[in-house]
Amino acid sequence: MLKAFQVEQAYWAGQGAQNPWWAVLTGFEQGTELSTERKLEFYKSGVARLKLVLLKVQALGLLKKDSISQGTALDFGCGLGRMSNALASAGFQKVKCVDQAQTFLDAANQSLTELAGQGVVVDDVANRVDFVKSAPDLLCVQPQSSIDFVHSAMTLQHMKPVLQMAYVEQLCDVLRSGGVGAFEIPTFIHNTAEDTHCNLFHEGNKMMMHYTPQDEVTKHLQDRGCKVLDVSDTKLMGPNDETRLFIFEKQYIDDKYESGLAGSGRRGGVAILN
Repeated sequence: MLKAFQVEQAYWAGQGAQNPWWAVLTGFEQGTELSTERKLEFYKSGVARLKLVLLKVQALGLLKKDSISQGTALDFGCGLGRMSNALASAGFQKVKCVDQAQTFLDAANQSLTELAGQGVVVDDVANRVDFVKSAPDLLCVQPQSSIDFVHSAMTLQHMKPVLQMAYVEQLCDVLRSGGVGAFEIPTFIHNTAEDTHCNLFHEGNKMMMHYTPQDEVTKHLQDRGCKVLDVSDTKLMGPNDETRLFIFEKQYIDDKYESGLAGSGRRGGVAILN
């Protein structure tokens, strides 16, 4: 698994060093300079995208205004910080911008700092967003039960299925009891070759696309103590492919059990309260 991760990490680190805007914007010509107006449009699209997700979440009776204003959010696969800024704009007190490529984290920090106060970019973004580099061991950089809302958009699709599920489990682990999560993940991609999809020793140094079936994603979330509340089609893939938005909630657990779990170093399983 780590070998596959290292290939993926090397690709994205390279993209972040060469031209990060080309890597995240379809149709942008590599090697050209992006205007300030276009960058602000990019961040504006993140605010609009998050608004739709939050409407779905709040329709389920979750993430009330008070919990947002006092809460911490985690943006997994943050890239240039589009959704991190959107989460700050939505009112989260603190946002963790998490990515595997330090080059993207540096570019995000620079871009958001330069654009602070312009358009939809929050004026105090430097005080609200923390930039965090993470390998597959997410819990080594973000403590268990420390986040109120985890979010990921157009990120998990670029990882091998085993890496997808390793991160999905940890996205549940970092949530506090009663915390909420929402992420996009392909559940089927037409004409995916088995040698690139399931073989951990074969990964291309390019923008790869992978999926995990819906029932398998649900199983991994449930096994970590998260209840899936809604699954909807995002229609981001081709007509024969499927990408789903999963919305889930961390079930309330016994505080004494959780303390013992952390003390023992165990990471799996929760005691659900009736």
